[in-house]
Amino acid sequence: MSEHPLFSVLVANYNNGRYLREALDSVRQQTYAQWQVVIVDDGSTDNSFEIYKELEGDVRFKVVLNGENRGCTFTKKRCVDEADGELCGYLDADDQLLPEALEKMVEAHVRNDNAAVVTSKFYYCDATMKIMKESEPIIPKDGESYLTHADFRPAPFISFKKKKYGLTHGLNPNNKIGDDQELLLLLEEVGDYLVLDEFTYKYRQQPNSMIHKRSDECIYWNARVLHEACMRRGLDPQIAVDYYSDYLKIIREEASWVAEAATSKKIHASKAYRFGKLLLSPFSWIKGKKQ
Repeated sequence: MSEHPLFSVLVANYNNGRYLREALDSVRQQTYAQWQVVIVDDGSTDNSFEIYKELEGDVRFKVVLNGENRGCTFTKKRCVDEADGELCGYLDADDQLLPEALEKMVEAHVRNDNAAVVTSKFYYCDATMKIMKESEPIIPKDGESYLTHADFRPAPFISFKKKKYGLTHGLNPNNKIGDDQELLLLLEEVGDYLVLDEFTYKYRQQPNSMIHKRSDECIYWNARVLHEACMRRGLDPQIAVDYYSDYLKIIREEASWVAEAATSKKIHASKAYRFGKLLLSPFSWIKGKKQ
């Protein structure tokens, strides 16, 4: 590949106009200058179109409209199809790149011609983009694969050679979600999987995000892309079944704990509980004196 390849930053947007300007500004602030942004809008109904209008005349930005809501994987697949760069990488519309993100990714791809995908460490941030903690990336050992280590945690920043992506059948537009994991599984089948020991990305965690509201559904689609990968590679698809069963159990246990905590909080906030605690407080004091 060329020494200074064009890097296509891929943004699949659906009603994230609230954060989109900040995401795009993080691209403008890159130390690497050879980039374009491909935005595919998936039927947004918010102020996103005001932002698209601001981009008119800037040839570095390409805006494509689905016309109707087609889903995350369909939209991310279209992002790749519309990209002109030798290298591509996804930026969620509510996240941000660190200033040297593209430069570091380009250097890694140029150094490693057989690298199909390069990821990195990232920061977990709150809704205001305040850093909360560092990620713990999955780094397969020599001779092992991402598939055998995958626990399907968030996986930004994924950069890849479009030429390598072209050797796969591409993202399945019929899958609703699970696109990040499908992409990683596809790419490691056609080249090397590299993880940089550096930070390139700020990932915004929000309590109302899809992964929090629809955990069971996310697990299902991740298990589905894992199953498809097992079938492509001639592996036992029981791997996907076990993943689905184990994580569904964990999610439901967590949901039970949350429900119990919410019930306990509701009880403690009730007038009856507070009145009873007031009545019993003298006895608590006497008991304490005896001890």
